[in-house]
Amino acid sequence: MKKTRKKLVGLFGLAFVVAMTIFASTLPSPMASAISTVTDHITVVVLNPEEAPAASIGSPDSGDSFLTPEQEIKIDYHNIKRYKLIVTYTDENGVEYPAETIVDENVEGGVGPATHNFRDVAERFGYGKYTLRLEATGDNDSLVEDAVEFEYVAIKADTTTNEETGNPYVNLDFDQDQESLTEVLKINKVVITVYDKNGNPVDGIPPIVVQPPVGRVELPFGEYGLPEGDYILVAQPFNSAGDALFDTVTMNVTYNGEEDIVVPSTADTGGMFKNLNISRADYLITGLGLFLIVGIGGIVFIHKHGKSNKRRR
Repeated sequence: MKKTRKKLVGLFGLAFVVAMTIFASTLPSPMASAISTVTDHITVVVLNPEEAPAASIGSPDSGDSFLTPEQEIKIDYHNIKRYKLIVTYTDENGVEYPAETIVDENVEGGVGPATHNFRDVAERFGYGKYTLRLEATGDNDSLVEDAVEFEYVAIKADTTTNEETGNPYVNLDFDQDQESLTEVLKINKVVITVYDKNGNPVDGIPPIVVQPPVGRVELPFGEYGLPEGDYILVAQPFNSAGDALFDTVTMNVTYNGEEDIVVPSTADTGGMFKNLNISRADYLITGLGLFLIVGIGGIVFIHKHGKSNKRRR
C-alpha cells in the first residue's frame, strides 16, 4: 500500500513539472516583448541594388598616359536620367584652367553604356593633364559621381646603350599618325639636351635635334670626349610655331666610355716568324697537315717497294 502511494506521488509530481514547463514556454519573454513593441513602430525598406542609380567611368583609367587622341571615353550607368562629363585641364606650364562641361545629356531608358571620342577634347585643349568628372542624376534625383585623372602627352622616351661605342641611345615614341594632328599638336622637332648629374648644361656637347619620323638617336659622347660618369638627358618636343609641348621627359644615364677591344693572344714564334700573327691553332693545323702528308707518302713508298721485291723474286 505504501509503495503504491509513493508511485502515485511520484507520477503526480512529474506531471506537475511537465505542466509547468509547458505553461512557462508559452509565455512571451521580456526581451521578445520589447522587440515586438519596437518593431511595431519601425518601417523597414530593403533596396534592390539593381534598382539603385549607379554610374562610373569605364575608360580611361586613372594614371593612364597616351600619345594619340584616338581614345574613347566610356561610361556605364543604370537608372540614370541625365549625366554630365566635366573636364579640368592643366597645361605644360602647370596652369590649371576652369572646369568645363563637355557632355550634358538626358538619358532615355536609363541604362548605359555610352561612348564619347576624346579627339574633340584633345584638339580643344591640347597636350596636358586632365581630370574627368562624371556627374549623373538618378531616376530618384540622387546624385552619383565618379572621376579619373590621366595625361595626353606628345612623346615618351627611354634610353639604351650602344654596346660597341658605349654611347647612349635615346628611344622616342610619339603618335605615328602626325599628319592627322592639328598644327598645334603636330611635333616639328624634339631637342635633347645633356646635363651633368648636378643639372648643369654640359658645354662639350651641343643639343641634339631629332625630327619625326626618326625614333632613335645616338648621342655621340665618345666623339665629343665626354668623361665617364652620370648624366641627365632632357627631351623637349616643339611644334612648328616653336611652342614647347607637354611633356618634358627627363632621363638618367651612366656613360662608361668606349668598350675595350679584345685582341686574341698569339704564341711567340720567335726568329723570322716573330712579327707574324701566327696563333697556337695555326701551329696545330699546320702540324696535322704535315703529319698526314708524310704518312700518306710513307704508305705509298712501302707499297711500291713491296711490288719491286716481288718482281725480283
